[in-house]
Amino acid sequence: MQFRMRSKAQAARDLLGRLSQLPAKHPDRQAIIRMIEGLQAELYREQEVRTRAANGEMRKSQHFIERRRTPRARTLLSAQIAFGDGAGSEHCHIVGLSQGGATLRSLGVLLCPTRFLLKSRFKPTRECELVWRKGELMGVRYV
Repeated sequence: MQFRMRSKAQAARDLLGRLSQLPAKHPDRQAIIRMIEGLQAELYREQEVRTRAANGEMRKSQHFIERRRTPRARTLLSAQIAFGDGAGSEHCHIVGLSQGGATLRSLGVLLCPTRFLLKSRFKPTRECELVWRKGELMGVRYV
């Protein structure tokens, strides 16, 4: 099976074609209309950014500045956070890896201590130190 990549504009056109084929009372009409509106809004924002960049109006703060010392690789690995000399543990997912640390997703972020062992099935066990928390995500540095 072959997959063809489509642009957002092509996807919006395809959805408009699909919408024109549906009867007026079809239950999917509103969902398709919302998808089309979302795609159109994204296309408008992208065009606005391109226009502002071409005119030299982009401020430096709008550009992403990479501050990591080593590049991060996106991943999805299951892992365990072990603390209290093995007395407690918490399930988590490793969603980003770098040479110096990792980004973890866990429901018990607030219960996680500042230092713990990160055990993964495919990676070596590492001692970690909590650096930041945001929602279900936390960033750790290898000790």
